[in-house]
Amino acid sequence: MAALKELEIFKDGFAYSNSVIVKNNGHNDIEIVSAKWEFTPVWIKDEEALKAARKQGIPWLNARSETMLESKMFREAALKRRCLVPASYFFEWRGYKPAGAKRK
Repeated sequence: MAALKELEIFKDGFAYSNSVIVKNNGHNDIEIVSAKWEFTPVWIKDEEALKAARKQGIPWLNARSETMLESKMFREAALKRRCLVPASYFFEWRGYKPAGAKRK
């Protein structure tokens, strides 16, 4: 429960901030911990590699349930490294485009 006391209210998943998760501790029990809100593939070994990969624009914050098990990046994690993210709401983020702005 210490993780809950350390955190502010989590508002933005795109800020790479910390959030509370509930995970299996490997001993048939669960624990509540603080974790960075971001998917990190198993081949990323340190913070520098993570920062370099972010600059490439790899979409790690938005795995789609429809294709997750077909993806080399997400498949193993979806099957073996899951957690619960307590939330009071969720929405699909969309960028704001002013009226008359051209779409790509």
